Amino acid sequence: MLEVWSLRVLVEVGRLGSFSAAAQELSMTQPAVSRQIAALERHTGVRLFERLPRGVRPTDAGTAALEQAGEVLRGMRLFETRLRAFATASAGRVRVSAFPSAATRYLPERFRAFTARHPAVELSLRVWSGEHDPCAAVLDGEVDVALLTSWDVAGAGAVTLTPLCEDELFVALPAGHHLAGENRTAERDRAAEGNSPAGEDPVTDDALGPMAGGHSVAGEDQAAQRNPGAGKDPEVVRDRPVGGDRVRLRDLAGDPWIDGTHPDCLGPISALTGALGGPPRISHVCDDWTGRQGLVAAGVGVMLYPSIAGVSTVRPDIRLLRPSPPLPPRRILAATFPADSRPPAVSAFLTFLTPPAT
Repeated sequence: MLEVWSLRVLVEVGRLGSFSAAAQELSMTQPAVSRQIAALERHTGVRLFERLPRGVRPTDAGTAALEQAGEVLRGMRLFETRLRAFATASAGRVRVSAFPSAATRYLPERFRAFTARHPAVELSLRVWSGEHDPCAAVLDGEVDVALLTSWDVAGAGAVTLTPLCEDELFVALPAGHHLAGENRTAERDRAAEGNSPAGEDPVTDDALGPMAGGHSVAGEDQAAQRNPGAGKDPEVVRDRPVGGDRVRLRDLAGDPWIDGTHPDCLGPISALTGALGGPPRISHVCDDWTGRQGLVAAGVGVMLYPSIAGVSTVRPDIRLLRPSPPLPPRRILAATFPADSRPPAVSAFLTFLTPPAT
């Protein structure tokens, strides 16, 4: 087996046409270069250079050897470059899993920002719902980052959980619903001008804020590096404020509700049952996020709408209202391996999910 260094010597002699010049370039002695070439010729059984009074020139076999050696050395440089990239965040892949509402707006915005910064890293997304264990998917090596809600942390096991944000829950009503009211149009116009009724903040994509205090949950990665631009993308669209209107949940006790599969569902929200005065009357169950909005718009039911889905993605024939009393928000978290066990590209992607340090 030929050594890579011997090929380097061969290429330099061929490039410079001189044993002495190659020795100077490689910080070797001229006799050492001569011995390397002689050893190559013995190994291959062919003469590689013609010795001339002033320097050397490659034979036909030498010319072929130089071409091949050049390709080998270029391949070795590429080999080293690609492996070094995995020691940084400049290459590799990040496999992400998420539930449907997180994949509607939250993740696409962050995919865009991450790809702009790390174009050589390959991103892939797997959307799950229903019977699925996101933490097990990380531990089994199926994904690198799994988004989940606080409803799913009980079986986290050995994964690291990084808090991302609080997910406020709204109520979605069809535009023609009697509690949406025709006067909502004027109120939305005032909200768009910064004059929200009753002093309330308009519902915008800013409703998806960082977790209060940035406090930890079990297994949180305390060493995660924060990207100053993460969590609050400066280009998030805020084009559809819907005012600070509230709807009393007890007034919806008789309405049919549209449910979905876990975790985009009515969930373990005992506060909803308490506010309604009993369990919600579920008339439809729809796994498809777009289909659920279509059912609401058609007037066949109402639904909970998590802020992580993005207010600006709501259909124009749907109204979002804050429930009264407020429902407890979900916490959104990312499950990964610990920092010392995950590729740099995964750690870099995680910084684009987390809110900026305060």
